[in-house]
Amino acid sequence: ILMSYSGQCGWLNTRAVRDMETRNPEAFEELVPVRDDDGECTGELRHFHAVNFLDFYSFEEMGARTREGIMQAMTRTLDDALAVGVTCMNDVQLYPQFIPFILEFREKGGLDAARVRGSFYIGHERLQDEAQLRRDLAEWKRTGAAHSDAHLVLGDSAKLYIDGTPDNHTAFLFEPYRNDPGSVGEPVWSEEEFRRVIEILDTLDIQAITHSIGDAGIHRVINAYEAVITADPSKDLRHRVDHCEFPSAGDIARMGRLGIQAAMQPTHFYGDAMVEEGLGPDRMRRFMPWRSLEEAGVPLSFGSDWCAGPINPVYGLLISALRMNYKGKTDWNEAEKITLENGIRHWTIDSAHAIHMENDLGSIEAGKLADFVIFNQDPLSIDSLWFLLTHEIELGKLDDFVDMTVVDGAVVYQKPGHAKR
Repeated sequence: ILMSYSGQCGWLNTRAVRDMETRNPEAFEELVPVRDDDGECTGELRHFHAVNFLDFYSFEEMGARTREGIMQAMTRTLDDALAVGVTCMNDVQLYPQFIPFILEFREKGGLDAARVRGSFYIGHERLQDEAQLRRDLAEWKRTGAAHSDAHLVLGDSAKLYIDGTPDNHTAFLFEPYRNDPGSVGEPVWSEEEFRRVIEILDTLDIQAITHSIGDAGIHRVINAYEAVITADPSKDLRHRVDHCEFPSAGDIARMGRLGIQAAMQPTHFYGDAMVEEGLGPDRMRRFMPWRSLEEAGVPLSFGSDWCAGPINPVYGLLISALRMNYKGKTDWNEAEKITLENGIRHWTIDSAHAIHMENDLGSIEAGKLADFVIFNQDPLSIDSLWFLLTHEIELGKLDDFVDMTVVDGAVVYQKPGHAKR
């Protein structure tokens, strides 16, 4: 079983296909397997991002070595985040079978130095049994009430997908892909089904977090959000459009008017040749229109989408300030770049607002939790010509900007060789 680094695609050998297709056919089809003319799975999965291995294999089958490996990987990830100044994360794709494992990880001290908010994943097949989905969401809320604390928040949000990504032509578009005129992508939910699941979440006071990249996908998501927001404007659930890469001008205006959140990842703007070839130059000028979103009053937050992007915020700050792409050029509409000050705000207080934690996190104020970072360089200077001329900016070269990371007033990371003061 192989996964692309972004998690969007995956590849299986014959044994894995046989195992997964036989053990849980419905969950396997959710991964959108590519089939040959005889209907046999080729081993390529187009929606690998939705995979939950616990749908196919038990922890017992995986064995103690794998279980311990997962624990160690979680520890390494949190340590890597703290080393670049990231103290709080929203893991937007939790599965029920994994929650006891996370609680065990916390009991062993795994979350003592960081904060994590989890979101419950809902695949589109779940609406086939609406009563069971409601029971599962009610249990999710009970889990949050019983187990949430200052370092782990559960029970208040759910993750969905409306489409995929443009590189493999699964993002849902209004107009066909330039290099595949017969395809506009693959919507995961029908208009009616998506509106129904959002109604269920809204009724249960659960924030919806929806992966939405193509303009048609974003439009479908906003239609559903608008219906529930209009029905009860007093609610403050802050439903989110995650990624929000190709919103139309009309939908940007609606998001601003309705207060719909855009949770974006600037490093994805760097892009690649497959995205540009698939969408063409005109649509690339509408890619991640940060300034237009700001000017429309859309609540905008930034994150990394790790591991589909580096967890270090410095790279995202640079790209949002420069709009430089994989070619080293700024030909995808330089007018949409934003200031470093706004980028920092989107990464801090605005991100805290997007996860309903702005009263505790995101700014240094009396009464808030003492989480902060000490940098050894001025982050407001990283877009200067001098900085760009004197620094290597490829991945890994900007990972030493943090001297100290503090959580709850305690030093949880200190740069080697940095003296305490």
